Amino acid sequence: MKIAMLSLADPWAHAHGGTLRTRGFLQAFTELGHDVVCVFPSRLPATKPGSGRSVAVATAPIGMHPLLGSVRRAKRLLLPMPTAIGARSRALADAVIAERPDVVAVSTLAQAAYADAVPTARLWLDMSDLWSEFARREAMTRRGVARRLALLQQRQIERTETARVAAAAFVTAAGYTDAAILTERAGTSVSWLPTPLQVHPVPLPEPLPKCAGFIANFAFGPNADAWQVLATSWLPRLRERGWDVVVAGLGSDLLPALPGVVRLGPVDDVAEFYREISVTLAPIRLGGGMKVKVAESLLAGRPVIASRFAVDGFPPAIRALTHVVDLDDPDLDGLDEIASVVPPAAELSVFGTDHFWNEVSRLLNGLG
Repeated sequence: MKIAMLSLADPWAHAHGGTLRTRGFLQAFTELGHDVVCVFPSRLPATKPGSGRSVAVATAPIGMHPLLGSVRRAKRLLLPMPTAIGARSRALADAVIAERPDVVAVSTLAQAAYADAVPTARLWLDMSDLWSEFARREAMTRRGVARRLALLQQRQIERTETARVAAAAFVTAAGYTDAAILTERAGTSVSWLPTPLQVHPVPLPEPLPKCAGFIANFAFGPNADAWQVLATSWLPRLRERGWDVVVAGLGSDLLPALPGVVRLGPVDDVAEFYREISVTLAPIRLGGGMKVKVAESLLAGRPVIASRFAVDGFPPAIRALTHVVDLDDPDLDGLDEIASVVPPAAELSVFGTDHFWNEVSRLLNGLG
C-alpha cells in the first residue's frame, strides 16, 4: 500500500510535539512494509528522512505568503484558526496527485482537502488537535466583534470536523478527550492514539535542585501564552518558596530575561533539560490535543504541576499521576514533597513506540 502523509513542515528538521507525531506515523507505516512518502512545503532542501521518502515542495500555502503578513495578523485576531483556503497550495496538491497514493494521511483539518485531489485514495484524518475546541478557547480570550467572529468560525469548524470524520476511512486523535468528543459528534469510532515518545528515566540529581522546568516550542501561540501565565502568576509563588525556573526549547532563549529564570534555548537531548530540574510545570490554557511535554516529563521521572486543561488530553489513570492546580492562583505549598516523589511508570506504556505501531497496524488492517 502506498501512503502519502502531509506535514506542515519538514518533520525531520526539528523535534517538537507535532513533528514527533508525524515521525511516529512515518516510522510505523514504513516498518509495517508500506511505501511511504511525506509531502510538505519548504523552500529549503528536505532534511534526510529517518524513514520513508520526503518531498519538499518549494512553495508556501496561501496563508503563509510573505506579502500577506499584515492581512494574516488581522485575520488571526478575527478568525484565530487556520482555514482550508489558507492551507491551499496547487503545487502541494500536484505533488500528492503525482504520488498516486492509496491512502492520504493528514494531521490537520485544513489539509483534509488535499485528499479530495486523489478521489481513489482513502483519507486518514489524524486529529493532533481538536480545532473546534481549540477555537472555542481562543474565542473566549477575545471581546466584542472579535469574539463573535471567532465563535462563528468555531461553529463552522465543528460542522466541517463532523463531516470529515464521518467520511474518512479512519480517524485518530492525540487527545483522549478529543477522541471521545469526536466519537459522540460524528457517531463513528475515533481511536485515541497517543504520540509515541522515546524518553527514558533521567536520574534525579543529588541533592534535589529547587528548580522547576518548562520546555516547549515557544513559537507556538499557546506555549507563548503559557509563558505569560508562568511569568506573571506562577513565577512569583515559586520564588517566594526559594525555587528557580529553567525554560528550554525552540524560542526559549528569546524570552525576556527575568530574575530566577534560566533560559537554556533549544536542546539536542531533552535529558539535558531534565537533569537541571526536579519538577516540571504546565501552565497551559490554550491549544488542544495531548500535551506531549506532560507525558514526556512523567516518562523522564519528573512530577508535573499542571493546569486542569494541560492534562485534559489524558485518561483518568494518567491524569492522576499529575498535580493539578488552579491556573491563575496555583497552590504550590508542599512543592518540596511533590518533587521528591518519582511518578510510577506502569500507566505510561501507551506512549511507547510498540503501542503506537501496534495500533497503526490494527487500524490499517481494518481499512482492508
